[in-house]
Order: sequence, then structure tokens, then C-alpha cells
Amino acid sequence: MAVQRLTLYAVLGAASAVLFFVSAGSARAQQHSSLNRSASPDATAGKMVDSLFEPKAPASLVPGNAPRKLQPRRALNRARIQGKLVRNPNTRAGAPPFALVDQYGGVLRYVEPVEKISLDRYLGKTVGVKHDTGDILLASQLTLPPATAARNRAPSAVQQAAFQEAIPTGKPAEETLLEPTPADSSTPALESGETYSMEGVPYSEGGPVPMGEGEMIYGEEGLNFSDCPDCVNGSCQLHGGMRPAGGGGLGKRAYLHGEYLLWWFDGMNTPPLVTTSTNPADGGVLPNPGLNDNQTTSILYGGQPILEDPRHGFRVKLGMWMDDCNKQAIEVDYLFLGKLEETFTAGGTEGNPIISRPFFDFLPPGGGNPQENAEEVSSADLNGDITVYSSSEFQGAGISLRHNLCRSGCNNVGCGSCVDCGLGVDCGCGPIGCGSGCESGCGDSRFVDVLAGFRWYQLRERLQINEDLIIDIEDTQDPRFIDNGKNILVEDRFATDNDFLGGELGYIWGIERSRWSADLLTRIAIGSNRQRVSIHGDTDVFLANGNPDPDPNFDGDSDGGLLALSSNIGDYERDRFSMIPEVNLTLGYKVTQNLKLRAGYTLLYWTNVVRPGDQIDREINSTLLPGETPSLPPLRPLFTFNETNLLVQGLNIGGEYSW
Repeated sequence: MAVQRLTLYAVLGAASAVLFFVSAGSARAQQHSSLNRSASPDATAGKMVDSLFEPKAPASLVPGNAPRKLQPRRALNRARIQGKLVRNPNTRAGAPPFALVDQYGGVLRYVEPVEKISLDRYLGKTVGVKHDTGDILLASQLTLPPATAARNRAPSAVQQAAFQEAIPTGKPAEETLLEPTPADSSTPALESGETYSMEGVPYSEGGPVPMGEGEMIYGEEGLNFSDCPDCVNGSCQLHGGMRPAGGGGLGKRAYLHGEYLLWWFDGMNTPPLVTTSTNPADGGVLPNPGLNDNQTTSILYGGQPILEDPRHGFRVKLGMWMDDCNKQAIEVDYLFLGKLEETFTAGGTEGNPIISRPFFDFLPPGGGNPQENAEEVSSADLNGDITVYSSSEFQGAGISLRHNLCRSGCNNVGCGSCVDCGLGVDCGCGPIGCGSGCESGCGDSRFVDVLAGFRWYQLRERLQINEDLIIDIEDTQDPRFIDNGKNILVEDRFATDNDFLGGELGYIWGIERSRWSADLLTRIAIGSNRQRVSIHGDTDVFLANGNPDPDPNFDGDSDGGLLALSSNIGDYERDRFSMIPEVNLTLGYKVTQNLKLRAGYTLLYWTNVVRPGDQIDREINSTLLPGETPSLPPLRPLFTFNETNLLVQGLNIGGEYSW
């Protein structure tokens, strides 16, 4: 029994050891394969998108036309990391003199030379890594082109200009690379038509573009060696092939954003404006607090926020970089949301249905304590209808100066926190600059910008209530019913304007990986909000024949409606301190080198705004109504500035074009 137990333990131990070594090998293989950036799904999707903009799609992208060719066994041993060999212009603090970069200029590895291997002859060539040990490699760890392909490959004067020296300030890279150079018999030209392939495919996308025998420059997505004298450690020159989201790439001076907006606003609060009752005795009067009366009255409109539907609009932004290194820019932007309108209409004939306008009466007819009351619109003696119209418009603009604080140079390798802060220090970088402290496989580039400028916003809103009433009394023989057939038009208008103007400070953080990008904009505007409130009311009375009513109390046209009376009618304005914090989150996908699709979310909060519904005082002294004889105080309704805060949020869809 003991022997069987020992045998069982031995079998289990052997099986555990086998599983351990298999899992360890799988983990190493997975880590090793993650470094192969050229075969990522995103790169494949990118090539497919790029093919849509070509005159004719490559045959390899057409279904059924891809060649089915078996790869030789030796291809399995090829390096998983491949890139262009260039000189490192930033060799301070003992940095290696050579670097291996991708098609965008991002540093993959730094390379130290060794004896018996001359790396100068391979400058500008695609090489691989056969033994990857980290950020710094020896020349002996590279997979160099075959000897037959590398024979007589000393770099020409044109290549040395591209890979060894920075182009002088103010002189385009293309002009410098295309300048004629003296013939050098000791530097043989390249053999016509020779290329070196990556993974069995000639390297052409963003790579070297043949310019003639023995000469080549980088394509649109290649290295950018433009002189950036204000860069601290030259990272712009070597690593800045593509600037992340928010302003084009290095070498691009302008960018234009255009977006469609689908936004929502906080609804406008309103008191109950229109009511109805199933019992004629209740007359549309709201129940009085603490009393069990008017139980059949219900609110048809008001008493809850209105103008809550989505709003459609657009936003455009134009920016211009003022230097070659994309450190300072000026931006102007404008947004507009189309007018949002809402209309409610209700009416009746001979009290079917009962329609009323509720209010709280300080001096009810016949005396008594203040209580709920209502003005009839449709009743046994009135035929009428009521219309409530509201609208809202929003727009804004700004101008800002933009300054780049930090920018990582790596684009297709991970940089961690390795960024040049522009302050003469390296933020977490090792002694050789960007790349020494980076984690391989992250594959992103980052930037941090600040904004400072001025911001203007405007919000204009209206709330208008109209009654069209006709007195309809059947017994026309009774002299008490002399008013039969009169037409009464009642109007209350409440309007508000908010104009904000103030300074703005913002912060932009962005990240880009391959074709995808994301940026987060947070900013706050602080300034003055000019609040304007306009309240007006009218009552017009016409006889049945259409002539104005000769009643001196009306005089045909009387100031005052129901909620807008002589006690609160007028135009009012004041300035109030206000803040507008804003957050914008945007995702982007680069379709071409110049065009990027964008989609995002915006959140905006505006403090201390005035809105029409908040300016309505439903507590009324009914003796101030048109046609009544003014009696005792109080003077109600009363105007006071009632302000609130406004929350705005929505979706943005559009694009960015840089040039």
C-alpha cells in the first residue's frame, strides 16, 4: 500500500512539473508575440481603410485574390521586431548612438555598436531583432540584411543628411533631401530596384519612398527631422512623427474640427398653468392646502419641467500652431444649438371640457382668507382656448491660446510616464531620455496641453400664454347679459436673456495608439453673467361687432393679463458672478494621415442663470386684474430675480482635418 502511495505521488509530481514548464513557455511566447506591432488587428484594419482611398484596391485585399503561398520554414525564425536603423540625435548622458524606429518615427530599441559590425552601412535599412533583451540592444543582436544585399551599402550623402544631421531651421525636409550632392566614388549607389522585406512583404507603407538610384526619403508617415530649437532634449526631432489627438501631427500647422451636436438641457420649471375638472363646481381650481376640496381638478400643463427634448446643433473649431514644434497654438471655436420650441393648446365649448388658469388669490371676491382660485377659459358661459408657447436658444464662442506642457515621443511602443515636460527636466525618464523607462508593448503616445482665453455663452428663452375667449350666454333678453358675444384676448409674456463673458482656463490630456486616440478636455470659465428679465401683459376686449369695448376700465386695450399685471410688468437686468465648468471626452480614429473621425460626450454646468418659468409669481391680488377696480394692497404678483443652475450634456459626432 505504501509503495502504491509513493508511486501515485511521483506521477502527480511529474505531471505538475510538465504543466509548469508548458505554462511558462506559453507565457513567454505570448509576451514575445505581443511585441509584434506590425501584425496587430488594428494595423490590418487600417490597411483595409487606407485601401478605400486608393485608385485601385491592392489585389491582396480583394476577396479570393490573395495568393496562397506557403512560407518557407526559415521565415518562422525571423525577428518579431523590425524597424528602420537611424542615428540617435540625442546622445547626451551616454545614450546609444543608434536607434531602431517604426514607420512613424517611434523608438523601438536603442542600439550600441560592437566591433566587426559596421552599422553605418545599414542606416535607413529595415533590420530585425533576433535576441530581444530590453530597451538597449547590441549590434550583434540584430538581424541585418544578407551580405549580398548589404554589399557596397555605405550611406550616400543624401542618406546621411536624412539619418545623421538635423535639417537647418526654416528649410523643409523635402528640399534638403532632394538637393544634389557631389559624386563620391567611394560611396557606391544602391542597386536599382533592391528592397528589403519585412515578414516577406516589401516595406512600403510610410517607409522609404525611392527617389532615384541610391536615394530615398521617408513617406508622409515617416520620420520628421524638422528643427525644433525650443525642444528640451530633441525628442521632437526623433520621436515626433505623429502628434496625438487634438491638433494634427508635427509639421502640420492648422486643424479644423466640425461636429454635429445632440444635447439635452435641464428642463425649465413652471407653476401649474392650465387645469381641468370633471365636476363643474370645482371649476379647475386647485385644492387648497389642508382642505379636502376641488378633488376633481387636475393639471393639464405646467407644474413640472418643460423644454426637455433634445436639441440639435453644430460646433466648429479652427486652430493654428505658431511654431514648428507644435508648442503654442491659437484656437477659435463657435457652437450653436437650434431653437427648441414647445406649444401646448387646449380649448372647449360651453364647458366641454372645463379649462381654467389657476392662481392663488390674496383678495378673493366677496372677501375671505387668501385661497386658490382660477380664471375660466372654457365654462358654461365661455367658449375659449388657451395656448402656451415656450422657446429656448443657446450659442457660444471662445478664443484661446494653447501651450504644450508635455509630450511623449514614442508612438508605437509604450512610454509609461516618459515625457518631455518642456521645463528642462525629464519626467521619469532614464539617463538616455525617452525610452529608457518605458514598458514595451504599451504602444501609445501622450500629450498634456493647457488653454487660456475668453469664453462667451448666451441663453435666450421665452414663455408666452395666450387666451382667446368669447362670452356665450343663451338668454340674450336679460339686460344682465349685455356682454354676450364679446371677444377677450389675454396675453402674458415672460422672457429672459443670459449673456456670460469671462476668462477661461483649461487642461487637455490625450493619448494615441496606432490609429485610435482619446483626449479629455476639462476647463472652467469664470466671469460675469448679465441677467435680463422682461415681463409684459395685455388684455384686449372687442364687442360682438368687432369694435373695441367702450368700457373705461378696459379702454379697448389694457396693460396686464393674469400673471403679468401692473405690479410686476417691466424690464429688469443685473450682473451676477458666474462659473461654467466643462468636460469633453472624445474618441478618434484616423482614417487618413490628415482626416480623423471623432465622437464624444460633453458635460457643461452654468451657475446663476435666470429662466422665464422661475419669474412667474402665481400669488395675485385679483383687484389688480384688468376691468377691476384696484382696492387694497398687497401689490401682487411681485417681481424678484429668481436664479437657478443649468446642466447641459450631450453627444458630439464629427471629424478633424489637419494640414
